[in-house]
Amino acid sequence: MTKSSVFFLLSVSLTFGTGCATAPDVAPLPPWCQKAGLSQGVNQLTYYGRSEGASTSSDALTLATGHALGQITSELGVTVESTSEASQSESEGALQTTVRATVKMASKSVEVRGLLRADHAIQASDRGMIGCVAVQIDAAEKERLTILARNRSILTMRCKTQSLGVGACPSAVVNSLQSALSRRGANLLPTIDAEAADEAFMKRAYEKRVASVIDVVIESSEVDVINGEHYAEATVSLRHLDSGDQRSLFSHTTKPVKGGHFSTREAELQAIADAVVTLETSLKDYAF
Repeated sequence: MTKSSVFFLLSVSLTFGTGCATAPDVAPLPPWCQKAGLSQGVNQLTYYGRSEGASTSSDALTLATGHALGQITSELGVTVESTSEASQSESEGALQTTVRATVKMASKSVEVRGLLRADHAIQASDRGMIGCVAVQIDAAEKERLTILARNRSILTMRCKTQSLGVGACPSAVVNSLQSALSRRGANLLPTIDAEAADEAFMKRAYEKRVASVIDVVIESSEVDVINGEHYAEATVSLRHLDSGDQRSLFSHTTKPVKGGHFSTREAELQAIADAVVTLETSLKDYAF
């Protein structure tokens, strides 16, 4: 599977103060600061970042936070460019710092949810300020990011036709649509479904660690017979759905596409084939 390129858009606005590099700070750095940049295992939920040489406390903590966030995405095997934003709030009488970050996955902006700055430390040195930050991520959110990074999709499609039946689509139609979507970057599972992409279907897809559902409905019918030649029209409706959030990412329906042949069945097949080509053309600027 081709790895999705992930880019962190960093616009840092940290409310950590503006300590000066010359300000004395005799407090030793905590032991956890030595873990910065080191993997703590596959179930790691706390990430440690460290920076040295910054001119202010704020800059030191900003850089350290970016390093900690970078470790999260490095586990996904992606390229990282870090930025973050932090804000303080009170929860059950305790002050906590929430770290906000946005990632780019397959040209889509994805907000990393529930990041917390669990701890931080600052120390002055002759080389500038040293900053250490511990960032925590929720286990469910880490799983969500892992699923999104893999970017797998499941295709479910149904046909509603006059002569080809209602339900599962003919294999030739399925194959042509699979090929078209793959050429447009969709990382499809090998199995094809014919169920409606309802809440229960998307929940099952997410439990299989599938990031999205591509739901397609093809409709066709005969519209005319001229001198023994049959003409049919077909439309293809596509929805790209986030299986975890169960929300629409993109939708498109082709205009009716006409096809002609010497039987209704073949005319419908021709119209459907041409409609799939039209759909692929309309997806040229969309990234799955």
